[in-house]
Amino acid sequence: MTDPQKTGRSGRDQGYVWASRATNVAAVGVVPPALGYWADQSWGTFPWLLILGGALGFLMLMLEVQRLSRPR
Repeated sequence: MTDPQKTGRSGRDQGYVWASRATNVAAVGVVPPALGYWADQSWGTFPWLLILGGALGFLMLMLEVQRLSRPR
């Protein structure tokens, strides 16, 4: 974590920022496959939309991790 004196944020504020980032990473990896699964169940196309949602979720997840790993 960064030094609170450099950012002007307290430790609790920085914790909220990192919790938000972790939640975002989790949502990006889970929501597209879940929507693909739901669409497959609704339209009877199993497993094609699930596979597409999984690939899209993985791509978005990697982009988000790459964005988070860049220095600020």
